Amino acid sequence: MHLWKRTSHKDGDDLVARAGVVANMHIPGTDVLCMSVVITWADTLLGLMSLQAIAPRAPVTLGLEVHLYAPITGLGAINLRGELSKQGKAISNFTVKLSDDRGNPLGIGHGTFMAAPDPDISLPTGDWALKGFVKPGDPLERPVAERVTGRRWPSAPARDYLITPRPATHCPRDSQLIRPDWL
Repeated sequence: MHLWKRTSHKDGDDLVARAGVVANMHIPGTDVLCMSVVITWADTLLGLMSLQAIAPRAPVTLGLEVHLYAPITGLGAINLRGELSKQGKAISNFTVKLSDDRGNPLGIGHGTFMAAPDPDISLPTGDWALKGFVKPGDPLERPVAERVTGRRWPSAPARDYLITPRPATHCPRDSQLIRPDWL
């Protein structure tokens, strides 16, 4: 499994990436992509953009939000396009747009970054960080939820259960499995 497909490239002031989706990224027992995975991709893409905007200072994430128009299901890959929304003296704002292979919008996100307060913390300038996303990485051997929590999540057949996430998440750790009365 490739958590990040690493096909990022610059397109003007935008940064475009493609992220592969595999079963370990789904809510257990469904084909719904975990929101935590989408947020990780958005934060990575916008973080790479902030590196270029703020360098040589190290960027710090002040805020990040991602909104999906509907749960993401049945896709093999997600396309992300990050763009600089506004850059001030201290704070930079970025937008990320998510779409499928046909260009249908899946969601949108926003990130706000600033330079680390300590001027001694610095990073090299240039595209060094982007070069790490050119080749595919090694597959993950365990599902993301298991790697994060240290325990295996039970899988439930999608037809028998509905996943009712708490606000702003589709992550198995924060989801509740509810069996509807009509089954």
